[in-house]
Amino acid sequence: MWVADAPVAVLIPERGRPDELAHTLAALAAACAGIEPAPRVRVLVNGAPRADYAALQGAHAGVEWHFTRRALGYHGAVVRLVADSAEPWVYLLNSDMRLHVDALRALLPWRADDVFAIASQLDFVDRFRRREETGYTLPVRNAQGRLELHDAIPPDDCVRGHVYAGGGASLYQRAALQRYLKRSRAYAPFYFEDADWGVQAWAEGLSVLYCPASRADHVHRATIGRYHAPERVARIVARNLEHFRWRYGDLFGAPRGECPGLLRRLHPEHARARRHALASPAAGSYAHLHLQRHPHARRWREGLPRVLVVSPFAVLPPAHGGARRIVELARASAEALDCVLLHDEGGTRPLPAQVDDGCFRAIHPVGGRPADDGSLAVRWQVHAHPTLRAELARLLQTLRPDVIAFEHLECIGLIESLPPGTPCVWTLHDAGRELPPAAQVRVRAALARVDALVLTTPQDRGFWAHARECVIENGVRLPDTPPAPSAAAAPLLLLAPLRYAANRAGLADFLAQTWPALAQRYPALRLRVLAGIGGGAHWGAPLPERVELVDGHVDPAPHYAQSLLALNPQGAIEGSAIKLAEALAHARTIVSTASGARGYEALATPALRRVADVAAMAGVIGELIDDASARHAAEAQARTAIAPWSWTLRAQPWIELLRSLRR
Repeated sequence: MWVADAPVAVLIPERGRPDELAHTLAALAAACAGIEPAPRVRVLVNGAPRADYAALQGAHAGVEWHFTRRALGYHGAVVRLVADSAEPWVYLLNSDMRLHVDALRALLPWRADDVFAIASQLDFVDRFRRREETGYTLPVRNAQGRLELHDAIPPDDCVRGHVYAGGGASLYQRAALQRYLKRSRAYAPFYFEDADWGVQAWAEGLSVLYCPASRADHVHRATIGRYHAPERVARIVARNLEHFRWRYGDLFGAPRGECPGLLRRLHPEHARARRHALASPAAGSYAHLHLQRHPHARRWREGLPRVLVVSPFAVLPPAHGGARRIVELARASAEALDCVLLHDEGGTRPLPAQVDDGCFRAIHPVGGRPADDGSLAVRWQVHAHPTLRAELARLLQTLRPDVIAFEHLECIGLIESLPPGTPCVWTLHDAGRELPPAAQVRVRAALARVDALVLTTPQDRGFWAHARECVIENGVRLPDTPPAPSAAAAPLLLLAPLRYAANRAGLADFLAQTWPALAQRYPALRLRVLAGIGGGAHWGAPLPERVELVDGHVDPAPHYAQSLLALNPQGAIEGSAIKLAEALAHARTIVSTASGARGYEALATPALRRVADVAAMAGVIGELIDDASARHAAEAQARTAIAPWSWTLRAQPWIELLRSLRR
């Protein structure tokens, strides 16, 4: 038997379609079976003869039946049903919806105090009809730039945030729904009132979720189509969309539109609802709510620190070393910390769930970062753009984290925007030792606002003279199965996301100073460059023969397994290159410049071959190509040598630091 946490009522507004209601109640009975306490089912028949429902009343004795002679419309019927309910959660179910057997079970675990509504995934009973209803609602702008709300097909079965939960097949917190019903009378008799509920919920700090594992099938406009001509329905839809735009259009980056003065006078709730939304931290976040992903129904676990991890770059999928550091520390501390991720570069479209999502209790991607002109000041400014600042402010108020973990120097503008006294740590992946004097002054001022400074290499300790410094070096996670020894015909491998200048410079130096001699000496030798997302565009130049550039995010593990050896031709860098540790973890020898091996001074193994500069790499690479036995012997020692750099060990000081800042 499946046990629910609290009683639920299923509320069904119905008018004149007992034929459809029969299917709805039969499917609902199967969906309720085994749930304890059993959901209370209430049907309100409005504007239809009681006698038409006699057979259904006899067949469904456990259902509570209520009748009104007057047709109340959808909004009026829901107001009546909700007012007469006492359960903390109510599932609004149209009488032309047919729940799948697990529809309610899939939703119930996602209930929480900070969740207003959870929508089921919709499909049409008529499978030949274009799928324009899914229950997953996104804001879009039409050709004229005006706001519309569309349903999208979900990328997968991940639970997500979205604008609103449709009133035909969604679970709601009853008390909050009653508040919002009072602000949505302007939408009577039907359409867009549920969209308004969603906006009001987000404004109050509540979330609206979409649960695609909960499914329902819909007979499109089975009731409305009987009582209202298509032309009248279209007029009501257009009018109510104008209501919605006039209230909230600019919150979604679109014009508000026009609302005639008569309507404003008839419905003063427009102004009240708008003021309520504008005064909320959510005012700057509505356009990207649909990008959220929620891997866990239980976001907070009692007794664990709540940590908001903030990155000004994309983290999922982890397409660069900094992202892998964030993900691996979250993975290694997942049983000790509750981490929520806020990261930039979310774009405008929802991404599929990632294999690493489970490291975080929730994921909040944000898009909309403006371009920078290459200067440091503008770069720092755009990495704290208004949309990202707004989402940070919203999460501070709604999630109430114990501590914020800022990642990268580029978070400086976000740190400067924090309310005084907010507990936070700042990890400088690159320490910033080479910053110009004016920038260093600004960093020191920002450091005065953080409780602890985290550095990634011991060489950087003391440079910023923060009262509380912690060095947490980069680590590694060993693959479960080591790759086979390298094959002579395999390519050289360079893991180098080319959006970063240091990687572009390293590749350019290697191609100019080292590759020509190697290519001439070994006519079959190939070089594979894992260039990261947008790598080809950032490179933008022809490549020599037998040099392959792999664009986009890829899992590096199979490429290591297919490689002859790994390279790191970077010049002067700050922090340390995770690619060195990962190459050794995958049992590959890596040839690196001495500066590229920064942070691994304590690592002594023949699998890490340090050279003075890029030009000197050719000789060592040639030795390793020619002497397969020496190369294989080094590979056999690589995993043992790098094992002490385990992320599990690196996570322990990270966990203790964050625990100590909990207030």
